[in-house]
Amino acid sequence: MESSSSHLTSTSAATENATTTKASTVRHIDFMEHLEFRGITDKSSGDGKLKELGLDKIIDAAPSHVEFGKFESLLRVLEDYLKKFRKSVKDRSSENGLPVYDALRHEISHWRPDTGGYRRFPPMSPQDFAWDQTQCSTSSEADFHRTIMISIIDRLDFRGIFTFSCEEQWRIEKKLLIKATKDSSKITQPKPDLAISFHRDAFIESTLLEFPIELGSCLHPGKRGRERWFPFLFLEAKREDSSLRTAFEKNLYSTSQALFNIFQWMRQVPQLLEKFFKDVRTFSIVLNNEDMVLRMHRAEGNTDDRLRYHFTEVANIRNYSRDAACHMVKSVLLDYALPHLHPILKETFQSVAELDHLRGSGAKRKQDLMDAQQSKQIIDDRPGPGETDPPQLQGINTGISFDADNLTLAGPPKRSKKGRRGR
Repeated sequence: MESSSSHLTSTSAATENATTTKASTVRHIDFMEHLEFRGITDKSSGDGKLKELGLDKIIDAAPSHVEFGKFESLLRVLEDYLKKFRKSVKDRSSENGLPVYDALRHEISHWRPDTGGYRRFPPMSPQDFAWDQTQCSTSSEADFHRTIMISIIDRLDFRGIFTFSCEEQWRIEKKLLIKATKDSSKITQPKPDLAISFHRDAFIESTLLEFPIELGSCLHPGKRGRERWFPFLFLEAKREDSSLRTAFEKNLYSTSQALFNIFQWMRQVPQLLEKFFKDVRTFSIVLNNEDMVLRMHRAEGNTDDRLRYHFTEVANIRNYSRDAACHMVKSVLLDYALPHLHPILKETFQSVAELDHLRGSGAKRKQDLMDAQQSKQIIDDRPGPGETDPPQLQGINTGISFDADNLTLAGPPKRSKKGRRGR
């Protein structure tokens, strides 16, 4: 008869073998493979749009000076404050002068060579920037995020057109996410280190907001950012070179999903689809304490009705300076986003909002004519459209229902069944 110790030993061995066998059949899926299941590539390819925009040449020509002739407006500010200080020192020497000093600092930090325009240099001094770089070389990644990364975007110069968020988790409806070819491929939604978007005031002037609410999470994907619309520039900052691959992959996902978000809006107006593929781009920057890399991302259609996501490298700067870093960011904002992307997205928003208004009005008129008769929903047994197909119209009352895992607008509400007492 087998002893109890022998029985335990054999049982333990069997369990270990089963565990080993199970472990050998489960393979870890690399994050980049999850992205490839979604049509996102990590291989750089050419983009004719780069030559058209000339962004690489603009970035290479980083401004090294501002002519003294452009300082005349600042000189007037300084002269005005010089009079205030002299008078205060003479007549009110014991009073607190910090409010005037703070006002002067505010005027200088918001000064621009071209009145009413934007600047391409940050208000932070080169000495302060260099000090931050030295500190970050021996500190945590969080310190780098809160100093270098924030300073190069020059947030004080966004002028109500742009806005930003840091480490904001996206909350996009599942139907609006880029679909993987494998159902088992599941990854967390983007959470960029820093994302620059358009401010909602750059699209609407009225306090009355009107657009298809089903597209809301594509408009402002962050869970907190109602006023941050259509994010288009993403920054991932890492302190160590060894972690740059992770940063590049995170940016690939953020920029691709951002393109897909814009696509969801532009596909509502078929005549805008060509403009989407030809002119719409998103951007990403990966940086550490020494290097910065800028990429331009685009979406392309495919014969299988699924989008493909590609990028081209725009600039790679080693040992970047304060001016070069800020100029790279400002080149994306001022040489592409403001003159090219913003007009496209504003036209898109207004067109889709108008369509939504007309659909709502038409549905109401139709309901009035039906004179309280029960609405009948049209059943369409045809296969659903592909990812890139234009939306199909279904349903009498609402007029629209989108398929292809991208968007579904609910049909008319079902009538509740009467209870037995009401029959």
